[in-house]
Amino acid sequence: MSDVKDSAALAAPRLAGRLWRPTLRRREAVYGLLFVAPQAIGYLVFLLGPIAAIFWFSLFRWNIVWGMFDFIGLDNYRTLVGSSEVEQVAWVTLVFGLVFVPVTVIGGLLIAVAVNRRTRVFLTLRSFYFIPVVIALAAWALVWQLVLQPTGLVNGILVSLGLDRVEWLRDPTVALLSLILVNAFKVLGFSMVLFLAALQTVPEDLREAGRVDGASERHVFRHITLPLIAPFTFMVTILLTISSFKSFAVNFLLTGGGPGLATTTWTLYIYRQGLQLFEMGYASSLAVVLFLFVLSVTVLQFAARRRWVHEGE
Repeated sequence: MSDVKDSAALAAPRLAGRLWRPTLRRREAVYGLLFVAPQAIGYLVFLLGPIAAIFWFSLFRWNIVWGMFDFIGLDNYRTLVGSSEVEQVAWVTLVFGLVFVPVTVIGGLLIAVAVNRRTRVFLTLRSFYFIPVVIALAAWALVWQLVLQPTGLVNGILVSLGLDRVEWLRDPTVALLSLILVNAFKVLGFSMVLFLAALQTVPEDLREAGRVDGASERHVFRHITLPLIAPFTFMVTILLTISSFKSFAVNFLLTGGGPGLATTTWTLYIYRQGLQLFEMGYASSLAVVLFLFVLSVTVLQFAARRRWVHEGE
């Protein structure tokens, strides 16, 4: 009986070692977790953490100059809803997006179609259109500030044609349009590159079959090319919609939001409240509203995706 107990006692550590010995699947799982850990930690610390902090700070009256940090609940949001300034800023932001997104999406698509040739001339044109994308935002804004000033190039051309000068950046009726066009020219090359990649995925035999059946180039583009690149069009629209709502550097350098609030977009207003007036709690509530609005627009776009994006058909 003692021999049986002794053999069982000797076998127990061996059995435990076999049970805890890492299998190939377990080792792969551990290695996978180790590889993604830096990215996951960075995501939590630098993205989810700040987002949660903004939601929390929006519930406080926080002024970093006066040293004030008082819990006020939803008062910042009540102030925001009843503010005429916020209403005007929201309207400017909405107009900016409603013009910027169609101009950049349609413009990028048209340029991509125009330069979708494999000749040296069209390859050069692609590079030419893409140059604004790689130019620094500050340099881009300063150049356009010189071009659009009262004695700048654009007004010089107007005067030479016998027309009056235009206050492109000071007149409330045209300043926002100028801002939209400057931002659109900056990202047209980005939109063009994405659409070029989309156009090159369209099988040439399908287009050739349409031509053989008697379809014109316009009908081939409308009924064959556009449906096949619809997923790319959707992606570009999502990216440029988000870009329109977070546009800041060019707007800040060109007009600073003026004259008055005529070109003050939501991001500029957040900057003004947080870093000029030092109302960090109120600025946080504005940032929360922007986050929720962009999230809602993106969700709606994904919901509408099923109606006009047909993949694999």
